Amino acid sequence: MYNIVSAFCSLKYANRRLEMQNKNELLQILILLVLGLFIYYVVWPWGKSLDASGMSQEEFWEMISKWVVFGGGLLLGLTYLVISSAVKVPADKYGIMEWHFPLSPKLPEGRNIATRIEWPNFKVIPTIKRDLYNYSEPLKKLRIDFSIGFPWFYNEDMKQEVWKTKYHYCCRWKPWPRWLRIKFRRQGTQAQILRPGWNFPFLINVFGKVEFRDMPEIPEDKRGVVIAKDGIHLRRGVMTRIHVECNHFTNAEAFLEGGGETGPQIETLSHGRKLINEKLFKIELFEKTEIGIVKRPKLGHHHEEEVDWSQIGIVTVKIGSEIPDEEDRVIALKPEPVGDYKTHDNFQDLVTWQKMGGEMGIQPQLVEPGGYYLHPYAIELEKTWATYIKEGQVGVVISNIGESPAADGSDYIEEWVQIDGKEMRVPVIKKKTDSQTGKPEYKRGITEKVLSVGFHFIHPVANQVQIVDTTPINLKWTKERQPIYNFDPVRITTKDRFYLEISVEIGIIIEGKNAAKMIAISDSEEELIRDTIHPRLNSTLVDIALKTNIDRIMNNISAFKKHIKKALDKAVEGRFASIIYLEISEIDFKKDPNAQEYLALFTREVSAKREIPVLEQEALTEGKRIEVMKQRGLADAARIKERGRALNEVTREGEGQIAASVQKLIASGSLDFSGALTAISKMLGK
Repeated sequence: MYNIVSAFCSLKYANRRLEMQNKNELLQILILLVLGLFIYYVVWPWGKSLDASGMSQEEFWEMISKWVVFGGGLLLGLTYLVISSAVKVPADKYGIMEWHFPLSPKLPEGRNIATRIEWPNFKVIPTIKRDLYNYSEPLKKLRIDFSIGFPWFYNEDMKQEVWKTKYHYCCRWKPWPRWLRIKFRRQGTQAQILRPGWNFPFLINVFGKVEFRDMPEIPEDKRGVVIAKDGIHLRRGVMTRIHVECNHFTNAEAFLEGGGETGPQIETLSHGRKLINEKLFKIELFEKTEIGIVKRPKLGHHHEEEVDWSQIGIVTVKIGSEIPDEEDRVIALKPEPVGDYKTHDNFQDLVTWQKMGGEMGIQPQLVEPGGYYLHPYAIELEKTWATYIKEGQVGVVISNIGESPAADGSDYIEEWVQIDGKEMRVPVIKKKTDSQTGKPEYKRGITEKVLSVGFHFIHPVANQVQIVDTTPINLKWTKERQPIYNFDPVRITTKDRFYLEISVEIGIIIEGKNAAKMIAISDSEEELIRDTIHPRLNSTLVDIALKTNIDRIMNNISAFKKHIKKALDKAVEGRFASIIYLEISEIDFKKDPNAQEYLALFTREVSAKREIPVLEQEALTEGKRIEVMKQRGLADAARIKERGRALNEVTREGEGQIAASVQKLIASGSLDFSGALTAISKMLGK
């Protein structure tokens, strides 16, 4: 007995990793063995007791011999069962079973892999109902369970069967515990596989065979998609939308009994060796999808100039629940955590994604730079460029998803503006914070979120980013041709019927903090320029010209410019833009001959007006020069008079000599007038 118990204990420890089905079959064999031991330890003493009670020795030993024959045959039968059922699978392999017992049921039509039939497979709990037509309030529930092993007591849905007697009964289907079920195999390839080690499938060595196969292995840098070859058949090219819990495809019977469908499955397999039935499942390997920073031609430059640019991925999922037709949405809702299902790891765990309530279609979540194992059949990934905001720009985010703003304007920011004399609320969606996640949320429309300089991972379908230039923008109404914001010169007619073309230059600026408000009012800076500033400038110039003579325009051009700027300031009032300068660069008279004649006259007049101050300045300068010469002559006369008075005091004898000497020097050209005075002074001093 000790040896038998030791053998079965070692067998138990050697088969710790057996499946539950194998353990149940081994349990049935052990029950028969226990029955034999019962006979040995119970019936044998009973036989002795019979001998003590008066049974003859011959009768006793005859009975014992019968029991020995019966027990020996039973033990031989049990030994045969164990030997015919024992299969040892090598450590690096698994076993696929083929069952060919003639009396076993055949496979259903269209199936290639067999599952086992359980008996008894259900029990019925009858419930008494008082009201024949009301099934909601039972008076009494009978706690008596009785087992039925035949299928005609339940309907096609296998949920309940109703019949009428004196009372109204309703039978509820309830499965038996698995350890009490007996499983019968169908003919053909079995879904159940044999794991490495000892296995005991009933009589497999007699009525079947086992094929050993190497375990499929997935490399470390790859993942595997499971393709089911059997199950509920779908049309070719269609992927299943359901997930059947089958312990990562190691329990093929659970997959088939749970309604598994053919084709690619939702769950993917990680790297390593996999214990799956390759008659039912096929593994297709796929590689990691890389999203990172790549070289891209620099915007506005030649193609050979490349810069590093970040990528993002737009995910489209082909499984999940469909978006209801009554909801006007093009993007699926973001899956929310449910119970133990918190995150789907960037769509790498589609089972969790489905449990979280994921919807089919374009997903609101982007795949940011990194490496991801994305299901090649269930996920379609579109790589695109991240949004980049340059220096001197901001990005206004326009949300295409979410609820529409309230009609009463309560979802807009608290700011009002005057436009063309009418007061209106600025239609910019204000930010709201989610009470659960703490993240900002916006309704559909222009949001107050403004992107600064740098890369931004913005969903290009869920959100639209409109770039706004915050540097001064130069607008020209000239004959020059520039890439943007250049218009033809403005043609005007003055009050006195002169036809002119005026070239104007304007500078505008939009502050970054007002970019979203400007977009909300004018849709874009281009529309602000083309639909507001450009027509207002034209109409203002035409209106002012019709009321003004050409002389007034030409003689007071600064007032003309101030009038135009005032009108433009009023036009952009409430549109969150500012006019920083306005210049009239040219007035063209070539279209009108009369205007050309006027220009010639006006030019001469201007030239004359410019020459008069010059001549006046020259006359004034000459007059001052004459006055200076006059004052200089008077000063010289005074000095001569003073020197003459000094000469009167000179003796008469020296006058003739001095006069003769001075005249001689003057005649010879050696002295001028001032030099003569100096010589006379020296002589007088002597």
